[in-house]
Amino acid sequence: MSIVAIFTGLAACKKAPVSVQSISLDKSEVELGVGNSTVLVATVLPDNADDKTVVWSTADPSIVTVSNGTVTAVKVGETKITATSAGFTAECAVSVFYDAPAVDLGLSVKWASYNVGATKPEDAGHYFAWGETSGKENYGWAKEGDYKWGVYDSSASPKFGMTKYTAYVEGGDGLKTLQPGDDPATANWGTKWRTPTLDEINELLDNTKCEWTWDATKKGCTVKGLNTGNSIFLPAAGYRYGSDLDYAGRSGSYWSSSVHEFSPYRAYFFSFGSDYHGWGRDIRYFGDSVRAVTEY
Repeated sequence: MSIVAIFTGLAACKKAPVSVQSISLDKSEVELGVGNSTVLVATVLPDNADDKTVVWSTADPSIVTVSNGTVTAVKVGETKITATSAGFTAECAVSVFYDAPAVDLGLSVKWASYNVGATKPEDAGHYFAWGETSGKENYGWAKEGDYKWGVYDSSASPKFGMTKYTAYVEGGDGLKTLQPGDDPATANWGTKWRTPTLDEINELLDNTKCEWTWDATKKGCTVKGLNTGNSIFLPAAGYRYGSDLDYAGRSGSYWSSSVHEFSPYRAYFFSFGSDYHGWGRDIRYFGDSVRAVTEY
């Protein structure tokens, strides 16, 4: 009887295994500028679980990397981070944007300090047809499929052959401004950025002073906020037509995100030269510059 009692006592003292029941992260969404990092903290329950090992992974390592919870932004895009422990998972959505300097001109939005595709204020950056998100060799709709959103046809009234952004005409699609997927600022710099609307361009014109700058290093327009004294420089990058670059060093053409009323083959833009500045209407296939804005 004494031997049985001893073995019974040993069995009672042996610790029962404690399994993981859940894992959670301290953030469910994260926004990061390219090159920046943040730390995600994983909580594994219960606290006394035997093995609380966490394995980290990223759905797209070309956008973000992760090591022991430290998330580092590599390029613009959206992906997710997953933390796994004993078969339980927790996720965090990550949005990466281009961390360009934003300038407060005393307006409703801040303006980027250089063009999309550039790395400094005096550089031209990329040229975009309206509603397209990358540059190309030929800007026009002279051949089928050259412009993404249609081929101009004067007889195809009221849409004139346009397949998207036809809000202001009969049977239109209701789209008056660029959607994020078609916005070159958003597509190239992330969700923090977008192309300005016509109203925001008018706000810029009404509340800033534009001065033509012409020297050995840069040619363009210095736009200075009347209330803040801060300024941005818009290079006279010209525009692309067909395979040519026209008026570089003489004028600048900058897209808005607003399609033109009643003429869906045109969109609004801001232009300037040595003796003028203001908004106008440009044909959508032209390759113009983009200066992004942000509300952050």
